[in-house]
Amino acid sequence: MSGHTRVVRVLETDSQAGHRSTTFVHGSQLADTPRRHYERLHRQLWSACQEERRPGLFVFAVHATAGLSGRMWLSATDDVRAGTLGRHQFVDLSLTRDQALSLRHVLFVVRLVEGRVRFSAIDLETPGGLHTALGPQHVTQSEQPVLLRTAQLSFFCVPTGVQVMLPEQLEAAWRRFDEVPPTPQAGRWSWLKTASPAVGVLTLRLATGVFTTAIDEQLIRRGVLIGRDERCDVLIPDNYVSRVHAALLSVDGVAHLVDCGSSNGIHDLRRLQAVRCHRLEDADRFQVGNATLDWHLVQ
Repeated sequence: MSGHTRVVRVLETDSQAGHRSTTFVHGSQLADTPRRHYERLHRQLWSACQEERRPGLFVFAVHATAGLSGRMWLSATDDVRAGTLGRHQFVDLSLTRDQALSLRHVLFVVRLVEGRVRFSAIDLETPGGLHTALGPQHVTQSEQPVLLRTAQLSFFCVPTGVQVMLPEQLEAAWRRFDEVPPTPQAGRWSWLKTASPAVGVLTLRLATGVFTTAIDEQLIRRGVLIGRDERCDVLIPDNYVSRVHAALLSVDGVAHLVDCGSSNGIHDLRRLQAVRCHRLEDADRFQVGNATLDWHLVQ
């Protein structure tokens, strides 16, 4: 695992005892409310954010009855970084306890913009969705701490490094999570039915034919999902393609292709290398399973 992503899938520190251990919190000890979760875990979350001096994003996953189930940290740089959370073994943070969590449920994208950590959490068109204080959200964008929920899981998302975001006092820290996210984007657009200017043309080459479509600004802002599941915008009927394999999305106005924790990855046919988070350029070509994807910018 690279230095840009760190994952811990078990609770490392019992903050009340002050020593390293593996701890499970039973339902009788932890009520199914985010506030109760946070009361117990505040000290550990605060300490982790204090210790991590590099710019980035912490995501702490808390189960309703089992407590802290895992955490993921993504580095924030001038380049876009991404991490996927779900039940599948190939995602960055794999959480298997809650069967209502999709195999690939949430895509987190992070970047350092003008000295601040900016991140997005994108629901991968899952049945359970992703919820904030405003209700279901397809994309949540923020530079502040955010609480996200789905099924029996709560995700406490905290920027690290350049922003001192989490106060040491519990009540003040909880208020950060209890606020409405500052820049949410709700809802979703119908596939290929928006009228904003096209930013690129995507060509899908399969054994059964070649399919070409324009991708406009609204579509790429919400994220265009690519995979073999029916919920994907670009459907590839190929067993070597994951259910949700990749996403086309705009980060600060620039188009990227991001691997969503797929089993077989994305191969850049121009540069002859695997890619995880790639800034798209004109005439890029990628292999996804047995299919190829061509990208051309609209001038």
